Amino acid sequence: MIINKKIIFLGIVILAIELSGYGILRSLEDSLQRLNVDYVDIALIHDSDNHMGQALRESLPALEELRSDGVVKAIGCGMNNVDPLIQFAKNGDFDVFLLAGRYTLLDQSGFETLMPLCLEKGISIVLGGPYNSGLLAADLSDPSVSTKYFYEDTPPEVLSKARRMKVVCDRYSISLKAVALQFGFGHPSVASTIPGARTLDEVIENFNMAQIPIPSDLWVEFVEQNLIPKDVPFPI
Repeated sequence: MIINKKIIFLGIVILAIELSGYGILRSLEDSLQRLNVDYVDIALIHDSDNHMGQALRESLPALEELRSDGVVKAIGCGMNNVDPLIQFAKNGDFDVFLLAGRYTLLDQSGFETLMPLCLEKGISIVLGGPYNSGLLAADLSDPSVSTKYFYEDTPPEVLSKARRMKVVCDRYSISLKAVALQFGFGHPSVASTIPGARTLDEVIENFNMAQIPIPSDLWVEFVEQNLIPKDVPFPI
């Protein structure tokens, strides 16, 4: 599904939890049978932070073989943390990384090292969690709102920053949710964004949020108020 300048990906993605070569092959075979398909679009090594050695020794060769055979079109890793993805980028031949919550309005920890490295290595990035566990999609005008940030209670300073962002967005009559969703679109390493949705209404809302024009003045004001770094690329 093409949405403006980027893609919210709708395809078959398999998360490989079992890291042994045999486990990868068995998991994918089971998935192909359940889905009644001959191939999957992407297979991702999932959250292998504490098993990097095994992932590189066993998971990666198995996925490379599957890619060579056409059973998987692209291989990669999906993680919440930046440093393991940097190590994967340096030591493996990957097509795509799913980076969850680390290139958002509130957290740009993937920006300095990982994203330039991915551009150098030809690794596309799929952004997950653009709303940071729902914080950037919450009703921040409600002083009693209960929000999460990386699945835990939101620190006061982070909540305060999000509310300052909302003040700027309100001045332009643009939803903070739209700004949060589109923020990652500006970086050339980003191929797609997965905002997540629990209902059909949320799918439609995400689609609509991706279409809202955001003036460059809003991004400039974010920089001037130290809400985002000055060197991040804005969506055009």
